[in-house]
Amino acid sequence: MDRKVLKTTMRYTLTSFFGSAFSPGLSELSRLSLSIPSECSNNR
Repeated sequence: MDRKVLKTTMRYTLTSFFGSAFSPGLSELSRLSLSIPSECSNNR
């Protein structure tokens, strides 16, 4: 197997794996970061 092909395959596998793993966490994080400023302004 060509080294370049192997590298590309590994990168694609890692990207898809981390993407599927972190997508829910990232969306949750962005939702939290969006809700925090509104919480602060509500408390003021």
